[in-house]
Amino acid sequence: MAGTAAAGLATALLQMAGAWLAAIVGTRVTVDIRSQLYRSLERLSLPSTTSGSRAP
Repeated sequence: MAGTAAAGLATALLQMAGAWLAAIVGTRVTVDIRSQLYRSLERLSLPSTTSGSRAP
């Protein structure tokens, strides 16, 4: 009986650790992708809005 409870507790702890690790890795991947996207967008040349001319 105690062995079954210990096995259940160990399984629950491993599941929690796996979920925590997946959340950490997912967050880091998201931050990395977002940073790369922002760097790419900053390198794009945008038309100047201070020239005084307006598009038709």
